[in-house]
Amino acid sequence: MVVCFALLVGLATFVQVHNSRQLSETRAQVAHTYEVAGELHEALSLVVEAETGVRGFIIAGEEPFLGRYDVAQTRIGPQLRRIQELTAKNPEQQRRAFELERLATEKAQFMARVLAVAREQGADAARQLLLTGVGVKAMEAVREVIAAMEAEEERLLQVTQSQSQAKDRMSLWISAILAVLMMAALLGAYLLIRFHVAERRQAEEERDRFFTLSLDMLAIGKTDGYFKRLNPAFTQTLGWSEKELLERPFMEFVHPEDRAATVGAMEHLSKGQLLIQFENRYETKDGSWRVLSWKGSPQPDGMLYCTARDVTEHRQAVAALEEARHEADRANLAKSEFLSRMSHELRTPMNAILGFAQIMEMGNPPEQLRVPISHITRAGAHLLDLINEVLDIARIEAGRMSISVEPVRLREVVEECFELIRPIAGQRSIRLEGGDLDCDRHVLADRQRLKQALLNLLSNAVKFNRDGGSVTLTYEEREPDRTSGMTSREFAQDQRLRLNIADTGSGISAADVLRLFEPFERLDADRRGIEGTGLGLALTKRLIELMGASISVESEEDRGSVFSLEFNLVQSPMARGEASAAGTSGSAAGLIGSHTVLYIEDNLSNLQLIEHVMIHRPGVKLLAAMQGSLGLDLAREHRPQLILLDLNLPDIPGHEVLRRLRGEIATREIPVVIISADATPGEIQRMLAAGAEDYLTKPLDIKKFLSVVGKHLNSGNNV
Repeated sequence: MVVCFALLVGLATFVQVHNSRQLSETRAQVAHTYEVAGELHEALSLVVEAETGVRGFIIAGEEPFLGRYDVAQTRIGPQLRRIQELTAKNPEQQRRAFELERLATEKAQFMARVLAVAREQGADAARQLLLTGVGVKAMEAVREVIAAMEAEEERLLQVTQSQSQAKDRMSLWISAILAVLMMAALLGAYLLIRFHVAERRQAEEERDRFFTLSLDMLAIGKTDGYFKRLNPAFTQTLGWSEKELLERPFMEFVHPEDRAATVGAMEHLSKGQLLIQFENRYETKDGSWRVLSWKGSPQPDGMLYCTARDVTEHRQAVAALEEARHEADRANLAKSEFLSRMSHELRTPMNAILGFAQIMEMGNPPEQLRVPISHITRAGAHLLDLINEVLDIARIEAGRMSISVEPVRLREVVEECFELIRPIAGQRSIRLEGGDLDCDRHVLADRQRLKQALLNLLSNAVKFNRDGGSVTLTYEEREPDRTSGMTSREFAQDQRLRLNIADTGSGISAADVLRLFEPFERLDADRRGIEGTGLGLALTKRLIELMGASISVESEEDRGSVFSLEFNLVQSPMARGEASAAGTSGSAAGLIGSHTVLYIEDNLSNLQLIEHVMIHRPGVKLLAAMQGSLGLDLAREHRPQLILLDLNLPDIPGHEVLRRLRGEIATREIPVVIISADATPGEIQRMLAAGAEDYLTKPLDIKKFLSVVGKHLNSGNNV
């Protein structure tokens, strides 16, 4: 609307200027016409004056008449040139002006000849020359030219006036139209302004309504330390009336301990910077304190727009949660201390009981003592199993169970478990099928805990089987749904392997399956005289889930049961490392001299991977130890230039192996590189602080591994 109005004003101004210019041009044309006419009249008068002077001299014979002639002759030339200048832009009038000059010149020449005759031959001869009519014809020609020029100027004047009148009428119409448009524009502007005023008033009303009804505490303050406006939420939260809050400096309501920080926040706002998060305590009318969380925005006029939220309950909840966390930490610590003490207090007397019972068995006791001693040995072994399982479950619940998840070759673990179970199954003629598992796949698991879980399941499959029955182990690979929108990489990473252990026992009822994995739940094992603690399946389930796998069971009474374990399939460490090892084989020349490296690792696949990588390092001799104690012995005996250490070992924890290496003079200077599946920052920092030189996480980045090995073997830290 503003642009439209400006265009109309500009157009009206243009029309006005155009009309003024046109009027000036018309006036100039009229003045020009009158000037030309006046000059023509003056020229004619001069010609007539010259002729009159000559005729008067001839008639009267008096010289004064010639004065008029001389004056006229002197002025006629400039007068004719002036006429030519005035008609320069009109070719026709210019032609007539030059014609007038020619005729006036001829007339002047004729009069000069008459005057000469009058002086030489007398007045009569001059009169005879005048009577010839030559002068009259010349005068008539002059008059005709002047009349034609005057007529042309009159015509031009009429044309100009006619055009001016037409343009005046057009300008009048345009002015009228512009006036109407401007009135319409003014009316539109008025209506628009009125609409915007109403809209702004509505927006202000909505803002005030929002300000009043907002659940948050909204405030408008100033850098002078006073509130200027507050919404009712302040009164509802603090109990003070709005008048009380506005009359006093708001710093008086702030807790004394928070005033320095509040002053800092005010200085922050006074510099024109946003206040994103700030908390302080405000006094309520009943004397209590509320924690307010503030956000503020400074304005150019010095006003401060702020919002506050009462976070008192939230802060109390956070404090309570923190206290609960500390309490849980204390309880967890107490539980850990209890586990450590119980492990010692229970195992110490069991060591004496079982030790002396075994000595008594070895000493060929009398027949009447053999059965009691056998009962003592079996009961002690049962109690020891119970202690171990209880402590394992307690460790899991306390978060102290050490799990090292990495690629494990399933076939090796199954073969080891079948070898251990086969003698027990043979006592009852139970067939074991699937021990030579035709599966060379790797699953993501902790090898030691996987073996423990499989042994529990296979042992149960034998114990709860019928004589002459069978235990069958099978596997199947399961792929995710290809229609689920997975990428090819996600699809490859989500492949799983399902391991099934089926027995031909009496089966489990549907009601009992629901209680199967509860601790100390033995179902009808006591009635059937089957030994056990009732903790095996509970522990197995927790171990399997700790490794990121799952366990399920299907059973039918009188038909047997099938326990299924499902693991994530992973690529073999050998296959994953082969390409990297081959791609970096050219860097073998970077190692100077021959070196001995000791790798302490209980996972055979990981050992084979490092052995395969070191094939490309002919100058490196690799020693392997699958137990921590053996690794310590090899370190003392061979004094290797580098030790690679896994943290999850079957006999001694890796951190204890590191502590002993650093505590002995013979091994304290040997660099130790940790290779573990535990990638948590806390564990990495603990191992580095305990004396490890480097920490590599599984799966290994072979290039990085070779770089670290090369760095330490060439560093001059050889022992």
